[in-house]
Amino acid sequence: MRLSIMEFMNYVGGSEHSKCVVEGENVLNAGHLILAGKIEESSCSDYIDVYGLCLQSSVLDSNPHEITGKLSLSKSIKISSMLCSCKAGNSGKCKHVSAFLIRCIRQDVEHWVLFPKLKKKCVWAIQKNLTKEKYRPVSVDEMPCFENKGIYKSQLDVNPDDIVNFFCNKLPASAIAKHM
Repeated sequence: MRLSIMEFMNYVGGSEHSKCVVEGENVLNAGHLILAGKIEESSCSDYIDVYGLCLQSSVLDSNPHEITGKLSLSKSIKISSMLCSCKAGNSGKCKHVSAFLIRCIRQDVEHWVLFPKLKKKCVWAIQKNLTKEKYRPVSVDEMPCFENKGIYKSQLDVNPDDIVNFFCNKLPASAIAKHM
């Protein structure tokens, strides 16, 4: 069973051009939603508790945003509640929740990974090293777009005085030209 697009749009109160919808899709497509699953099956089959982790793209080493929610199950999935640990997350309509819900549209919720309640915190411990490796800094010549292109580092022989003279001639009103 998948979340309908109409249910998602009604929940976030937006259109395809709304900020949370556009940014949520960008977060999901960038692979920043690193975990989405169900928390232990409840005795009630009318709803499922869901859990997700979403990277803080500005601070990759810090703990990810935690997304929690409850989805009602009947003939179709209805969103009962959603929360995120980010600043805007109490509204349940931030870009991280939006990314999570778009995932519910794209992937059948019934086949999601099941997380025992006690092991939620352990999941990030496992994912953290994978995330660090994925986003480790690399030099330009190691980037996939430059592989096998024959691009090599080279040393330029440039006289520093020539550079200063060049800029002084081109920018005579600059501070460096006035103080030379």
